Amino acid sequence: MKKIFQVWALAILFFCAGFTGCDSGKEAVDDVAGKKSVEQFQKSKKDIGKAVQKQSERYKDVTGDETGEKDSEDTE
Repeated sequence: MKKIFQVWALAILFFCAGFTGCDSGKEAVDDVAGKKSVEQFQKSKKDIGKAVQKQSERYKDVTGDETGEKDSEDTE
């Protein structure tokens, strides 16, 4: 009886560990190939581009000039 209990306990342990302890094959390949890193880099690059665009728009609004530069005649 004790031997049957040990076998069942071991089987349940392997069953639970098999579903919770392993990544799927696709996730593992993506990690090794660096696909997630490339996707994160592309997202960061877009975010930086958006931030630069917003800052340049704010600068244009502050200066009131379409080129973003102040005229020297206006300041004199």
